[in-house]
Amino acid sequence: MQRITLDNFRVFGKPAAFDLAPVTVLTGKNNSGKSSLIKAFLVLADYLEQDDQTVLRLDGPRASRHRINNWKNLVNWESDSSSFHISYSDDEITYTYEFDSHPDGATGYLRRFHMDVPDIDQLELISVDGGDTYALEVSQKFLEYVAGGIFTRIRMRRAVNYPARIDEIHKQLDAITAKLENSGANRHEFASLLQERQVLTSTLENLKGVVAKGQQSAGIFFQTDISRSEVEERPTLAAIIEAAIDKYVLKNIPIDESYTLEEIAAEYGVSQDENGVYDEEEMAQAVSTRSAIISQEQHHRELDLKAEEYRIARQFRRELENSRPAIEHLGANRTHQSRLYLTGGGHASEINVVADKFQRLGNYQNGAARTFLRRWLQRFELGDQVKVTPIDNVAIRIEVVRGKQRVNLADLGFGAGQMLTMLLHIATLLQQQEATNRAKAQRIIVLIEEPEANLHPHFQSVLAELFAELARMNTRMQFILETHSEYLIRNIQVLVKNAGENNNLLQKTFLLGTKDEQINMFKVYYLDKPNQANNWQPGHEMRLRKDGIFIEDFGTGFLDESAKLAFEVL
Repeated sequence: MQRITLDNFRVFGKPAAFDLAPVTVLTGKNNSGKSSLIKAFLVLADYLEQDDQTVLRLDGPRASRHRINNWKNLVNWESDSSSFHISYSDDEITYTYEFDSHPDGATGYLRRFHMDVPDIDQLELISVDGGDTYALEVSQKFLEYVAGGIFTRIRMRRAVNYPARIDEIHKQLDAITAKLENSGANRHEFASLLQERQVLTSTLENLKGVVAKGQQSAGIFFQTDISRSEVEERPTLAAIIEAAIDKYVLKNIPIDESYTLEEIAAEYGVSQDENGVYDEEEMAQAVSTRSAIISQEQHHRELDLKAEEYRIARQFRRELENSRPAIEHLGANRTHQSRLYLTGGGHASEINVVADKFQRLGNYQNGAARTFLRRWLQRFELGDQVKVTPIDNVAIRIEVVRGKQRVNLADLGFGAGQMLTMLLHIATLLQQQEATNRAKAQRIIVLIEEPEANLHPHFQSVLAELFAELARMNTRMQFILETHSEYLIRNIQVLVKNAGENNNLLQKTFLLGTKDEQINMFKVYYLDKPNQANNWQPGHEMRLRKDGIFIEDFGTGFLDESAKLAFEVL
């Protein structure tokens, strides 16, 4: 995910956009918006997993995490608007969801869904009656781009630049022609100019052919209404859009194929008298024969065309369903100390669920999860490996192996449990990726609140290295951290400085739609309550220079606090 934008969500009374990096750090004062941004991800995650996406429910599986139980607690407290907008960008496609409140005040309904690909086209799905019927507007070109896969997207992206390239070649040809007519070029130069003109002329004709073909097959513009009752399956956005396209195709794709009387007469040899009048009987028979053939041909062509449109609609639906990111969350209170952890529901912390899932998935002997755990357990001086043992399928025992010794988690400090929960959770995600084809694995956004909780200052700083290494080595994993740790942020600065200008250690290559793009590994945001002093903005990005220095200053009362107290001591 490259960007998330919120409007009229809790503290974000005005549109607030956050560009995201492989590791995005949120810091700032309490009640400044960090938790609100995390909650927005959780609300979005529940919505994307709903069976009925015409509504925005607030009682999904993450309800106990975001704790937003009604519409009044979701929108900005000072706003008069009843709507809420959230959008995100991923692989050059921007997805925008606009919701409005239901009369019951507990839920919202989807007022508008919008997809946009710059320079290609867009899709619009708008409610016309409060969430029961939706109007769809989308072009076949857009559907083909989204549904066609990476090579189709590359081809269509290149085609966007063809008209400009054609104009450029025309100018080059004019320049070559002028040289040939006006210069006293020698024989070798003259031949070289002729060869260059021939190559450019051939390229020009090819490009013109591609553009003409694209214009001829620009496709259909789908514009239709669809109600929830017409969707045979659960009304997800993908299902609604597919049903709307199918409905349009079924009713609105005529094949225009007609012949003049002269063409029919010539084809069937209809005789004429001396005045050029066709024989009535022969013409009637010819028209009847031609009509029957046209009807049959048109019927087959309609079937072929509709089959193609149905195929595109289904591919688009699969792509839309598969493109949604997985969103994982770890709260600030991740563990409690116990010799046995129950695996049922209703626990006070997350280690029960995390550890149980870890042991149920299993891991490969030399797989990424085991390698990851071995390395980072040692870096955080927890041990060499972790053992999670099931007890009668109702509980688990968690032990850390240190050489030949096995230490129960209850005998370790609270910080060790907090850190171990986080490492086990990440290892579990790596296990899931290994169980599938990693290249096809779902993208994962990992939200972690206070990763530094109960950690020694040195280990707080090591967290920066942990997340940088994970994000750099795993192209399907992205981290958003909410933290008050000066040590973590300071080590980010050190890592950037030590990387140097020519070292890509702190950059990552993402395949964004049609091109490889190098982006910085870290982004740091300082969030603050909107006020007149900060121009009513929810905060700002702390941009990093290559020497590790922040371009923008932190807000007051954060990283300057320790220096101020030290000065007062002196």
